[in-house]
Amino acid sequence: MSLNTDINIIEGTKGIAGGCFNGCYGLRSISIPNSVMSIGDNAFKECTSLTSITLPEALTSISAGTFQSCTRLKSMTIPRSVSSIGDGAFDNCTSLNSINIPISVTSIGEESFYHCCALTRIVIPNSVRSIGRAAFANCRELTSVSLPNSITTIESSIFIGCSKLTNISLPVTVTSIGIGAFCNCSSLTSITIPQFVTSIGIRAFAGCSSLIVLKSKIVNVEDVIMGDYVFDNVPTSTCMLKVPYGTADIYREADQWREFMNIIEIKDFVMGDISGDGAVDGLDINLLINILLGKDNAANYDDRADLDDSGTVDGSDINLLINILLGK
Repeated sequence: MSLNTDINIIEGTKGIAGGCFNGCYGLRSISIPNSVMSIGDNAFKECTSLTSITLPEALTSISAGTFQSCTRLKSMTIPRSVSSIGDGAFDNCTSLNSINIPISVTSIGEESFYHCCALTRIVIPNSVRSIGRAAFANCRELTSVSLPNSITTIESSIFIGCSKLTNISLPVTVTSIGIGAFCNCSSLTSITIPQFVTSIGIRAFAGCSSLIVLKSKIVNVEDVIMGDYVFDNVPTSTCMLKVPYGTADIYREADQWREFMNIIEIKDFVMGDISGDGAVDGLDINLLINILLGKDNAANYDDRADLDDSGTVDGSDINLLINILLGK
């Protein structure tokens, strides 16, 4: 195939076979009709001149390796008919800076966005129930990620090498954090470990050298299965470890947690009760607005203002508080 080749697939075509355009380095663009319902594994793998593509609205899945190493592909809109993104689907798409994952998607495969080093932000809808191993590994420009409340496992190496990731909120549903999950996330400044986590893998947070606040909601920390070197190269002498009220002594005795020199207990509070008066009302809205306007300091409220545990107090906390007030 010569350079700058454009292809139009005729209407009525039902599928594109696996590997069909694999290694077609000269393919610049392709028009796929809405009659296409399936695209096989590695169909456009290493189409290094492909800059854009519109997927058909009848497509039900993005197969394994479909766009692997399409190094000039910059953006992708996934149609709402798609329910799964296969292993390595966008692996090594080094120019991909924008991706829209619709609410129809329920699973994201292993290494699906591995080394998408131009991707800066991604929002994963609550429809997604599973995200595979190393799904976002080495996404070096990724600064923020929104994870859904539908997942229970943070798989191994999922964010390893995401060196610009500054904060991330782990869903309260998470029960395990895999091997090297956040290894070498060297810009990560804060993270909250949910209450029901029962296992943390080897080197899960190793290399998180900028960590300022680690908040653990685990009460029975002595029962957590810990891999080796979980906090290797974390600044445990300066990083503040915030733990549930009445558990500081247990953390000071627990393997690896005892490495933290600054362990602080945080009292339980009603979600949305920023003032700490036992009620969620207009006073809490006013306090949160004052914090956002810089008229008050969030540190005065023992993390109560950071409702989504993102590590920062921002507009998402306002939205969450409004939903609490409205009974949503």
